Amino acid sequence: MTYNEVVKIADAYLLPVVSELYGLEGYVTRLVKAHPGGRNVVYTCEKEGLSMNPRGKYCRRI
Repeated sequence: MTYNEVVKIADAYLLPVVSELYGLEGYVTRLVKAHPGGRNVVYTCEKEGLSMNPRGKYCRRI
């Protein structure tokens, strides 16, 4: 399975379920750009006015 295939599956099926399970509705989820040869698919979730860590991001790795 390629990186792009994993991203498509995550976007279509996994992210909506994870967002609902963890109460992340209203957050903006963005894919973090992979480094060359990287195998992890990482997203950041941001919500204005609410900090999950010092940079205001909640990070999940798929």
